[in-house]
Amino acid sequence: MGLLVDGREPETEIMESAAGDIDGPPVDKWTPRKILKVPAFWFVALLHSIYLFGHISIFHHGYALFIDRGIPAMTAGTMIGVLGFFSLSGKIALGYLSDRISVRYVMMTALCLSAVSMLPLLMTKMNWQAWLFIIFWGFFECGVIALQPVLVASLFDKAIIGKMLGIFTIFSVIPQLVGPPFTGYVFDITRSYDLALVVFIVFYVVSAVLVFLTRPPKPV
Repeated sequence: MGLLVDGREPETEIMESAAGDIDGPPVDKWTPRKILKVPAFWFVALLHSIYLFGHISIFHHGYALFIDRGIPAMTAGTMIGVLGFFSLSGKIALGYLSDRISVRYVMMTALCLSAVSMLPLLMTKMNWQAWLFIIFWGFFECGVIALQPVLVASLFDKAIIGKMLGIFTIFSVIPQLVGPPFTGYVFDITRSYDLALVVFIVFYVVSAVLVFLTRPPKPV
């Protein structure tokens, strides 16, 4: 930022030198080899893969899942639409909290509550149980998406945030390719979505643990 140590008088040469550092951050110090050796990189990469596994699968199979639970088609379609409202609300609220509380704590809490919110859907026999899932899963689980770039920014050097977000986007493609086929396959062989829902719950809990274990890497 070009600030001086307390008590130092401003000097033109020092200020110019500091300004030069700002214009050219030493991005080359974070080589691919060094990034791959950082535990935080692998924790966040794995988090992107397993957290989105249930997210993308629910959005692909949600309507069919509600129908399988005996919910009328019109109500099931309405639930999918209302889910978007709670998703938006969760992103705004959790983003607001992450400005005031450590993003790690907000994310861990939201992921744990996402796991809990799956239970009404797992046991649902009535519409009100499915609505509980829509409200709480939509708010907490979908809201976590807004926290992912904030978590990355809190962990890594500002000079490589863009690079890291791009890399983690690659890892987020994996659950999009695997999650929906896996969920459909589970239903085909078991005639139920229950096993898939249990897997999603386990993945949310594991994701919360990964966030807990993640620490900023040591400066290079």
